[in-house]
Amino acid sequence: MPPPDVPTATQPLMRDILTAMERLEAVLAAETAAMAAGRLRDALRFGEEKSAAFAAWQALLPEVAEARASGMIGAADRAVLARRQEAFDAVIDRNIAVLTTLRGVSEDILREVSTRLAPASPAAYGPPGAAARVAASAPLTLSRKT
Repeated sequence: MPPPDVPTATQPLMRDILTAMERLEAVLAAETAAMAAGRLRDALRFGEEKSAAFAAWQALLPEVAEARASGMIGAADRAVLARRQEAFDAVIDRNIAVLTTLRGVSEDILREVSTRLAPASPAAYGPPGAAARVAASAPLTLSRKT
């Protein structure tokens, strides 16, 4: 961000986009930390705040793109944006890695539960060519509230 004593036409826009990025980055980092620690309920509580932070950041992107295209954002501001974007990308990469790991673990858990609850399948046909009857089992139901 340019020093406060150097006024530029894009200084308010730079301040707004950097603030929006910092807010979204902080929410993502907190959510990621909660997920990585296994506190999924805590992580889910960041949903609304994350959506609001993302919407604020996304709303500024067209203005930033327009200012960059018109040359209104100087080299110093572009360098600041590039550094912030790198830090922001690192937080997003960590968030995606944690989400991917959690998804894999949850799929493994559900697969194991399903396997254990499923009735044994018949090994062969029953009397005179009829398939052996398999007892019906109840469906598996999961609740986010319990």
